[in-house]
Amino acid sequence: MVNFGIRPFTISSSTLDIILPIYNPKGDWSQDIIRQYTKFIKSLPQDVTSQLIMVNDGSTENLEAGQALISQAFPESSWLSYSENKGKGHALRVGVASSTSDYLIYTDYDFPYTTSSMRDFVELLHVQDMLVIVGHRDVAYYKDLPWFRVKVSHYLKTINTSILGLNTDDTQCGLKGFHHSLKDMFLETKTNRFLIDIEFMRILKKADIEVTVYDVHSRPGVVMSTLGFRTIISELWNYSKILFST
Repeated sequence: MVNFGIRPFTISSSTLDIILPIYNPKGDWSQDIIRQYTKFIKSLPQDVTSQLIMVNDGSTENLEAGQALISQAFPESSWLSYSENKGKGHALRVGVASSTSDYLIYTDYDFPYTTSSMRDFVELLHVQDMLVIVGHRDVAYYKDLPWFRVKVSHYLKTINTSILGLNTDDTQCGLKGFHHSLKDMFLETKTNRFLIDIEFMRILKKADIEVTVYDVHSRPGVVMSTLGFRTIISELWNYSKILFST
């Protein structure tokens, strides 16, 4: 795994898209996005231009007021929306398909990882010329999760490395970035929900694309989302289809 401390860096002029799938966001979500994205762009060097791409994945809540606030704060941001909820995987493909930047980073709408973790992703992509960066969560992430979800996570980690042969056991970390040249590979994925990350990783492995794993840290105060039992069972079925795909 790559791991280094924060340090100043300079790069040639480049563009970056931050892609956020959104479904029935909770709390003061729009102000949270404004606050966290502002911190992120302030951490970047002046020759990096970042744009926010948000995908409303068929939310049943009215998000127009929040969308207006974000658009006012970041006029160059994009808001993509459709009426039927189709899942995180589908939302990410919609966002990636619309991206025209040199690099793409996707994460959850509540920016669950520290600004420094995200900034390090930029350094790895722009300065270190890495093609793909996937986050690896620290132990603290799991302490507030329900026991069943922790057990499932450990089960998936074992399969990721021992059966799929991936170079990371934490494919579900919600922070990933890649060069635009891999955009079409991402769009080859078919999974509509949470396991799109595993499918993407397997596509990259088959293409012999080197994946860099980087330790990331959860942002203090973030409330981790929970998955219902039925959703977990459904995702395990989807996982088996990915596992045995050619």
